[in-house]
Amino acid sequence: MPGENGAWTDDGRRPALGPEVGTPLAEAIVDDLPEGRALDLATGEGHVASLLADRGWDVHAVDVSRAMLDRARERRADRSESDGRPGSIDWILADVDSYCFPESVYDVVTIRFFDARDRLGAVKTALAPGGALVYEHHLQSNAAGRSGNQYRFEPNELLDACADLSVRYYAEDPDRSLVRLVAYADRES
Repeated sequence: MPGENGAWTDDGRRPALGPEVGTPLAEAIVDDLPEGRALDLATGEGHVASLLADRGWDVHAVDVSRAMLDRARERRADRSESDGRPGSIDWILADVDSYCFPESVYDVVTIRFFDARDRLGAVKTALAPGGALVYEHHLQSNAAGRSGNQYRFEPNELLDACADLSVRYYAEDPDRSLVRLVAYADRES
């Protein structure tokens, strides 16, 4: 059974996040940006990818799970038919850990509850000049019995890893074990 506040389930198999949780960080910034190209890493059921496509973005949605991409496609197709929103999403079956990121292409890169710290350098180079990185993930917790901390950010770890970007928003919520970041690549002169 899902835990509260976006915590991992007791069996540690999947995060307790679903459509009812929404995508508040992506929603907060997407309307302030001009439409462009977006990359949604570890897209899962495609909630963020759909949000972006609904607002006119050309989205590449990457996930390692064929089953999750199939669900995301079905969910998107059902929604597009009923809402009349065709959207522009390319569903890409790939492992983020070995994905070949193109350089300077994406106006927005979103990562939600996926540990991409080993690929963060490549992710940042995929940002177009002035492009935004929107990252939400789990924060380490000292709570007794909490397992899986090796996949969670330590306090300020994400902030330090993005020091070469212009950080516009950064928040750590220890009570919910969450960290959120919005940062921008430099614009070309």
